[in-house]
Amino acid sequence: PSGDIDPQPTLSPDEKRVAVALREGAKTDSDIWLFDLARGVSSRFTFDPGNDRAPLWSPDGRQIAYYTLQGDDWEILSLSVDDGESRNLTRNPGTDTYPHWSPDGRSIVFHSRRDGDWEIYRMGSDGRNPRRLADLPERRCRRLRLLVPAQPGPALRRGGREIDHSPAALGG
Repeated sequence: PSGDIDPQPTLSPDEKRVAVALREGAKTDSDIWLFDLARGVSSRFTFDPGNDRAPLWSPDGRQIAYYTLQGDDWEILSLSVDDGESRNLTRNPGTDTYPHWSPDGRSIVFHSRRDGDWEIYRMGSDGRNPRRLADLPERRCRRLRLLVPAQPGPALRRGGREIDHSPAALGG
């Protein structure tokens, strides 16, 4: 396919496929595409009217988490690689972006503005039990996005037991 590519391609854990957000032609919204590296084949993976961004593979390679614009709201979804089934994990009126899987795949950390300011949340991989972990002042959040445009967001350390959102941890 031809079009604009999101600067956030991610390699599957088995290193056989790449997931990327791609905007085709004159479209203003992007979809998630999968590229099979061995066969040189690409396939569109999402078909919704949303603006799908920042796909990230689960550690077992069976799910892809991403965020998308649904109406006026950014939500985090999980998409099954096996059957294409999509689930909205966040379902709230606040902005939720940049999902990152824990190393064991049991939880996802993400940025959220559900309380008005940028904060870091953690939820189960099924979207249950979201809880706020840390405040992230607006200017710091903008700074992190400038420093690490490819994967802005909270980084997981120490087997997923710690979340680090400092510029040093994110490569800045």
